Amino acid sequence: MPIRKDKKSGIWHLDIRTPGGQRIRRSTETTDRKAAQEYHDRLKADLWRQDKLGDIPDRTFEEAAVRFLHECEGQRDYATKLRHVAYWRERFSGRPVRSLTADDIIDALPTHQIIQGKPTEPLTGSTRNRYVFTIKRMLNLCEEWEWEWIDRVPKLPRYHEPDVRVR
Repeated sequence: MPIRKDKKSGIWHLDIRTPGGQRIRRSTETTDRKAAQEYHDRLKADLWRQDKLGDIPDRTFEEAAVRFLHECEGQRDYATKLRHVAYWRERFSGRPVRSLTADDIIDALPTHQIIQGKPTEPLTGSTRNRYVFTIKRMLNLCEEWEWEWIDRVPKLPRYHEPDVRVR
């Protein structure tokens, strides 16, 4: 039976096989049978389209962020990347990675440093570049032949940085 009801919680669960033979068992997170059946039918149709027609499923920004952070584990600047990803997640939570444009990213760039919840001084070009580089690296990984989540990465600007080190 493709959908069944959990006796304790009353939530419907589905159990299907993909066209490739992989078994998928998960909760529909609803107590309504019609909604559960609709979710089952939509999932089955999406899986068929992916297998037979080569459709690529939309991946959310959160999925990309988690996978990006797993890729970056062990790097020296991991804490910085974690902070940058948390910032971008506030801005693009729930959006498909494919829907991000250069204008969206530029508009969402931080403009001021925030200390204890209050904006203080404007960010320098180098700090803005670090935020841009983090999301650009994430999008490059999404485009890579391994992930193939997006077709191309939007072209992002590079801000002016001073040539000498300011101490």
